[in-house]
Amino acid sequence: MNEQPQPVTQTPPETPAPMPQLQPTQPVSPVPRKSNKGLIALLVGIGLLGLLIGIGCIVYFTMFYISKGDYQRATAQTNTVIDHFNSASKAADEYNTIVENAAATDTQINGKKMAYESAYASYLTSVDTLSKERALKNSKVKAAYDKFATKNKAFTDSNATMVDTMTTIHKVAVSCSESTIGNMNTGDVSKLVAAYDAAFAPCLSAMRELSISKNTDAAKVGSTALSYFDEMRTQVVAMQAAYNAKDRAKFESAYNAYMLKANSFTSDTDMAAVKKHLDSLSPTDELNSLATTINAQL
Repeated sequence: MNEQPQPVTQTPPETPAPMPQLQPTQPVSPVPRKSNKGLIALLVGIGLLGLLIGIGCIVYFTMFYISKGDYQRATAQTNTVIDHFNSASKAADEYNTIVENAAATDTQINGKKMAYESAYASYLTSVDTLSKERALKNSKVKAAYDKFATKNKAFTDSNATMVDTMTTIHKVAVSCSESTIGNMNTGDVSKLVAAYDAAFAPCLSAMRELSISKNTDAAKVGSTALSYFDEMRTQVVAMQAAYNAKDRAKFESAYNAYMLKANSFTSDTDMAAVKKHLDSLSPTDELNSLATTINAQL
């Protein structure tokens, strides 16, 4: 039996799922453009900071940095000061020698005076240059320089007043020379005191002038000499009295006392103190110490 074809059952197509409906979108707010003022200010600030740092470094180096060249220049200048000091000292010795020479002429004295003043002026100029050296920013170098400066002030202060006294010193050299005092008339011992006063009058006058000098060392020499002359005159009075009394023993005693006093002048403690003080004024030790201190920094 022929089977009849059966009708094909078709499966209905699947209905697609409903699409969700899109909601209307809200307008998107634009991203705000940031102002570059803050950035500019920052950049300017950084630049300014860099500038300030740079200036600070410059100031630091200007104030504190000391190069090897600075030390070398300071060493060279210190040596220049030493050279000028030695030249001035040599000129001063020659000036003193001619002033103390009773036979020296005004022309000779003035020549040595001008040579000394020139050498001394060069010394002062070299010291002024040294005071401006950059190496002095180093504390050790500055300390050594300050010691020199203190000693040098005492030296220059004394020197200034001594120069003003040189005319009086020459007057003393002339008035108290052997050629002047040696002419004392001792022919009549009965009039020894009058002869002594006449012979020593110019010397005493010059010593009185020296004793009021602004230079303390020169003034000390003058006042000490006057004291000696007074004591020596006392023995002259005693010698004359002993002679007139024909007392040989007293005469010899007074004479010996006179000579002892006269010969002790150069070894007098006051004179020794003057010499010691004058020697102590030289700043050579401090200059040499300064040179050593600077070289130690190289």
